Amino acid sequence: MYRTIVATTAAITLAFAGAAFAKDKPVRNSGLPSLDQVKPLPTSALPAAAEDDGFFHNFQLSAEGSYGEVKHKAGQPAALRQYSTGMAVGLSFDMGDYAFASITGNFSSNVIKSKVVQFPLDLAGNAYSRGFDAVIGVKPLPWLRAGFIGGTGNGNAGYTFTGFGGGSNSISQGQRLGGFVGATYVSGPVAFSADLVYLNVRNKQDYGPNNTPQIATWGTDLLSLSLGASYRVLPQLTLSAGLGLNHIMKQTVAPADTANDINWASLQLGATYAVTQNLDLKLSGVTWLNNNKFDYSRVALGLTYKF
Repeated sequence: MYRTIVATTAAITLAFAGAAFAKDKPVRNSGLPSLDQVKPLPTSALPAAAEDDGFFHNFQLSAEGSYGEVKHKAGQPAALRQYSTGMAVGLSFDMGDYAFASITGNFSSNVIKSKVVQFPLDLAGNAYSRGFDAVIGVKPLPWLRAGFIGGTGNGNAGYTFTGFGGGSNSISQGQRLGGFVGATYVSGPVAFSADLVYLNVRNKQDYGPNNTPQIATWGTDLLSLSLGASYRVLPQLTLSAGLGLNHIMKQTVAPADTANDINWASLQLGATYAVTQNLDLKLSGVTWLNNNKFDYSRVALGLTYKF
């Protein structure tokens, strides 16, 4: 049996690592572990500055392109290699003095090169996924935040046993729901952040009536602690780094697959350049550390427009 990691662009990262989730949210002071976006809080982020801006204010529109690679190092059913090109568009905003929200839509195209270890047989495939994630939270103090995360997505994949020709298709679905709490401490040009995220992820893949079993389900209850620091090198340039510590509290495994690592880490690096007062250009990267089942890495380039 062949399990494709394509439920959604977000589910690829969320199903196996909370730290991967951290990098994708551009919400300013939003409460998500956005290590590549942490910077000293501007005056406009403080409650007193929002009095004349209306109930909805501090809007940010972001667009990001990314490239990622996943290598399945061990375990059945397949020695997987997957190469993903993705696009995400998001909108975030503050509500009143103490609340914020965001919504992000994503799409990815995936090229899959794999081998069924049991036979062995080579597999080749293509997959497409799409989905969205929403965040709503509160910031009772300028440095403190907490809230909820939710998202859903779906995907489809076609794969072929390269030695025999012909092909098969599968359809996948994924849902995630969780919460977060975090804090930021700013001292001059340096900012430190810590965010704790809990996420429940559930996935289902339908391989069609010719496969046994036809439907596979799996999921995780994930706890992730993200620690980050950023330094404003120049008025326009901020560099950041972060470490994610991930722990799977509970998991269910797809038929014939092996369990995911219980504990592992991730490293993130980023740079943000203020092209204008309202436009930021950001470059970020993440890689997993000490994970015995998967190698994962991703780079992203994006723009954020503030209005």
